[in-house]
Amino acid sequence: MKVREFGKWLNAEIEQLDHDEIVEVIDRVDPERLPNHVVTRVRFANKATASVGVMAVRGPGAPRHEPYILPREVF
Repeated sequence: MKVREFGKWLNAEIEQLDHDEIVEVIDRVDPERLPNHVVTRVRFANKATASVGVMAVRGPGAPRHEPYILPREVF
């Protein structure tokens, strides 16, 4: 699964929760923005924010890379 696909899946799963405390789910997948490892940001009613990031991607077509610095090929 590519990072973009994972982000879309994760956002849909969080939005599906339909929880009163979740006020916004933001897609942050952007290979051009550095650091580019944050895929989803969630804002809550109490003004808290949570970010979900990807440390590493491994598998076919994924080149070796430093933690939290994702190569274009994995998006």
